[in-house]
Amino acid sequence: MVQQLGVVTHGLYGRRDTPPGYVGRFLDLVCFLAMKHKVSRKELQVAAGRAVRICSRTSPMSVCLDRTWALIAHFGPPRPLPAAVILELLMVVILAPLGFTDLRLAVSPVPSCSDASEQGGGVCTGWKSTSAGEKAAHQWTGSEPSAASEEVLLINFFAGAGGLRRAWDLLGLPCAGDIAIESQADRRRVCKARWTHIEEVSDVKLIDRPMVERWRQKFRRVTKIVAGGGFPCKNLSSLTRMQTGLKGKQSSLFFDMLSALKLIISVFQDCDVRPFAENVGSSRPNEVVKVNRLMRTVALELCGSWFCWVRRPRLFWLSWPVVASCFLWYKERRPDRWVMDAQPDRGSLSRWLERGSSWPGAAEGRCLPTQVRYVVRSRAPTLPRGLERCDEATIERWKSSGHPCAPYHFLPMNLIRRADGSFSLPTVRERERLHDYETDHTLPAVKSSAAKHQPNLAFAVRASIIGDTYQCMNVSVLLSHLAHDWGYLSRPVRPSEIRSRLVDHLRIVDVNRVRGGSTDELACSPAEKLVRRIMARCAGRGSDVRLVTGDLLSPQKISRQSLDGRFWRWKTVIANNWKFQSHMNVLELEAIALELQRRVRDPRNHCCKYLHLVDSQVALACMSKRRSTSRVLQRVLRRANALSLASGTIPVFCFIRSEHNPADAPSRRGRFVRNAKVKNKGR
Repeated sequence: MVQQLGVVTHGLYGRRDTPPGYVGRFLDLVCFLAMKHKVSRKELQVAAGRAVRICSRTSPMSVCLDRTWALIAHFGPPRPLPAAVILELLMVVILAPLGFTDLRLAVSPVPSCSDASEQGGGVCTGWKSTSAGEKAAHQWTGSEPSAASEEVLLINFFAGAGGLRRAWDLLGLPCAGDIAIESQADRRRVCKARWTHIEEVSDVKLIDRPMVERWRQKFRRVTKIVAGGGFPCKNLSSLTRMQTGLKGKQSSLFFDMLSALKLIISVFQDCDVRPFAENVGSSRPNEVVKVNRLMRTVALELCGSWFCWVRRPRLFWLSWPVVASCFLWYKERRPDRWVMDAQPDRGSLSRWLERGSSWPGAAEGRCLPTQVRYVVRSRAPTLPRGLERCDEATIERWKSSGHPCAPYHFLPMNLIRRADGSFSLPTVRERERLHDYETDHTLPAVKSSAAKHQPNLAFAVRASIIGDTYQCMNVSVLLSHLAHDWGYLSRPVRPSEIRSRLVDHLRIVDVNRVRGGSTDELACSPAEKLVRRIMARCAGRGSDVRLVTGDLLSPQKISRQSLDGRFWRWKTVIANNWKFQSHMNVLELEAIALELQRRVRDPRNHCCKYLHLVDSQVALACMSKRRSTSRVLQRVLRRANALSLASGTIPVFCFIRSEHNPADAPSRRGRFVRNAKVKNKGR
């Protein structure tokens, strides 16, 4: 038994409790204040603080002091304590035997999710983990520690969807920090949702010496830096009739990136800084020569069609050597660039196609055209590229879609055949997988309401983000040469090794960071291991999961990440009609309480933790803190807290976006009825 900072830890019993005699002294204080005629605000604050010390061991007791906090906020002159406040303080004394933390609490492998609508509430349980969930649990394990977690800093100019960080993640290597410079808010939301600790800069022109020096102070242990990005190609691409080159308004931002790179090199003098740049392969030779001179290297031309089913010829200016091998070699030396060839390693079509879809062009050895921005226009642009290659039917499809991109995208050979026999352009999810992003990586760029009710707008925004980003497999293969040079990989990798996770065997382990694993996780099932990994990323305050991507730290103020509901197979256990009309926040809490009530009916679910997914930020915040200033919400919270205290069942809450919530459909099955409580139709 160890006592530290007012907490007693019992190693034999596996619990944390208040010190012996503390509750008795608190009861004496409550009786003293109850008999006193004039109690000051300071005295009540002291009593409330000691009550919090008792309640802090278990969050369901937090709701005991609602009226006490309200009185402290508007206390006024000294006065006798109201009976309601005295009862709350005595309630803390009565519940004190339950106010402990069980360090050996079992974890339920069956997660649940709930949702509420005006018609009713729905609850689903995940009865089985999918292959995607088991893969995520393996990735979050962080098996082999690497020195890159403290030594490498990524500075991503014109970050877009975070292509540089995604390419580094594909190698299975950590990093000490990630700085994203991006001017568009929707793209910054995508990066922030995926990598919560990323540091954002809204404009490359804002980077100055004081800012770079702050980075140096923040990342003191960093010794290696990858800095660069794909600067705007609007004035360089052959899709633009007027190619003004680096003098154009957008592409001239390259010079701002170059100035920032010089600042970084001067401030991080003791670090190995490796700058790089990326742009389209259709740039004019004279413009490429200019960039060669400024970057002090010769451009490498590499097309994404070698590693995926979409063309994406790009120029890379690298400050590290790319070693030729049996699958990647130098083909031709031109005056302005090196042209590289590679052994095709695209993976299977099923890896990126939607279920039931097919692409006839693959049988002919074709690749999809380069995916560009998707902008719907009322009028056709002047002299669009590829119009002369299109027949009347293709032009009609292009016009009916709103001239969103070049007309050759609508050629029959470039369309995907769907399960119902129709043909269409690749969906956003297919585009994300084609560029080696995770499915729904760009979903945070649009609000949940827009994703559900304005699908055309959501498609245009997300497809444009993908059109402006890297082909991540290309960048990952090139970065593997740098990682090998730095000693993090035993050799450069192939795309097939990245897709099959064989790159894990190529990482060089830092023996100074090897730690022993948990014996509990070695004996648990894959479903329980996934739940444990998610629960391990709970926020420090409250019991809600803030991080689900393997980040190491959990700041106090951080946006919640949406968990992927496809980690489990779901079945409906409750689909009920409401018999009363109330605010949506109340109904969301009622749905959560329904699931808690269903679980505690089975004694096998007592004294355990379970994962619960919610799509309401308000309900999640109230239930994770177990308290609220709203009297209407307090009634539901008190009932849920009573069930949790009596059974020892502790829910751990995690956010899921509304369009991914499996309980959304069951909550809308019933008809709307008024003037009663809950009519349960669960099964």
